[in-house]
Amino acid sequence: MYQAHPTPYHTLVHIGAGATENAAQYRTPDLKRAVLIEPTPSLITAVTEEAAEQPNAEILQKAVSDRNGRANLSVFNLNTCNSLRKPTGISAVYPGLKEIEKVKVSVVAAGELISSLNLAPDERHRLVIHAPGEELSILRSLVSAKKLRGFEAVSVYCGNVPLYENGPSADDICKLLYAEMFHIQEIPDAETGPAMLNAIRNEARIDNERLKSQLEALKAELVETERRITLMDMEIAKSSAQLEMLKDLFARETVK
Repeated sequence: MYQAHPTPYHTLVHIGAGATENAAQYRTPDLKRAVLIEPTPSLITAVTEEAAEQPNAEILQKAVSDRNGRANLSVFNLNTCNSLRKPTGISAVYPGLKEIEKVKVSVVAAGELISSLNLAPDERHRLVIHAPGEELSILRSLVSAKKLRGFEAVSVYCGNVPLYENGPSADDICKLLYAEMFHIQEIPDAETGPAMLNAIRNEARIDNERLKSQLEALKAELVETERRITLMDMEIAKSSAQLEMLKDLFARETVK
């Protein structure tokens, strides 16, 4: 079972809030803002009712991916499996899984969505993603928009292996998060099916990256300074040579 982070966050952005098991654990009383996103029409009412006690909650009925538009959402007899993609490995995890219906839903690119929320850079934000099959697309969209590192904690509901057509594995998600300076705290167990993969932003690595960048900038500045000094030395040497020539010429003219 996932253990909530001990320190409070100002903002929770929860993608797939209606399908996430025990979703209420993420909505702590100290939250200043909760953005709850759920595409499935039959789950929106439940999300609205659950969020009624949280006056700072915003509810958006959208699917999230790496693009804008409309798409078919497959709704299954197990809500946690609802997806924009064709099920593959998930059918082996849940042999009784059946599609109940397909519904047309609005889709928004994750990078554009997060940009529109105007999250304060000096506050602490948490992201929860429950979007079966779209996990990596969402994360890549956030990376492209330079919004992923704005979250201090990221939780992604996924499987140890790909569960949907062209979907990611937990390893794919871990690689992206690590590359974006996150520390992986917990990954799904291969034997228990999909679960939350939890990561926190690695401030030490980010500081190291910033220091390396500053060092490289200083090195480049030093090289440029040395180049300019060399050019100045060459100009001084040239001027000195010209001065000596003028002195010699003046001396000759004086003798005459």
